[in-house]
Amino acid sequence: MTVSEGFIDRMAAEFVAQGFPRIPARTLMALTGTPDGRLTAAQLADAAGASPAAISGAVRYLELLGMVRRLTVPGTRKQLYALDDEHPWYAVSLTRQGVYDSILRTLRGELERLPEGPVHERVADMIAFYSYVEQRLPQLYREWQRDQARPARRSNAASSSASTD
Repeated sequence: MTVSEGFIDRMAAEFVAQGFPRIPARTLMALTGTPDGRLTAAQLADAAGASPAAISGAVRYLELLGMVRRLTVPGTRKQLYALDDEHPWYAVSLTRQGVYDSILRTLRGELERLPEGPVHERVADMIAFYSYVEQRLPQLYREWQRDQARPARRSNAASSSASTD
């Protein structure tokens, strides 16, 4: 591993403090801390300080969230667990279509059953909030991508102008 001593512990602790399960957090940070973002189950168990069974459950959880993918080494039965460089795990909630569909469907069903009053209003506010967030997240992600591309274009332009001087 090339991460600093304690990276996995410190970062996983931050995620756990926000409600993320402990072993999936450690597994995700172990993958994040490797140069190519790929590890075998045994390497993950060692890096995360967890049993192979715990890693198996953590990987299933992370796959369900779209944060990790399972790869098979060609010509072998050996599996690698990898981050997706095209769609980084930290942007999954912004790029995954329909993240709030189920929540909204359930909330709308409940709203129809509720009598007018404070609970009805609260649920209606939740619907409005989740609808707004679901609508805005894709645009927010596109804006972030655009903003991330700007410094690269500026530095490339600076490099090419410096080489022509």
